[in-house]
Amino acid sequence: YKIEIDVQNFKPEDLVIKTVGQTVQVEARHEEKTSDGASFSSRNFSQSFTLPREVNPEAVASSLSKVFWLFKTIFD
Repeated sequence: YKIEIDVQNFKPEDLVIKTVGQTVQVEARHEEKTSDGASFSSRNFSQSFTLPREVNPEAVASSLSKVFWLFKTIFD
């Protein structure tokens, strides 16, 4: 079982991936300042996924694909 999320608009350091109980939480936030520093733009998202009961949250693993920049969580 796996979850794939398109995060190509974010750098790896923009991502926070954690488990809380039986839930996987994925958060991303990216900010950019204008060249003059007077303003900035930001984009963010947050998604949560409930794990099946038989899945041990400590066994969840994630990785980023260099080709597609997809977040993958694989459950045993």
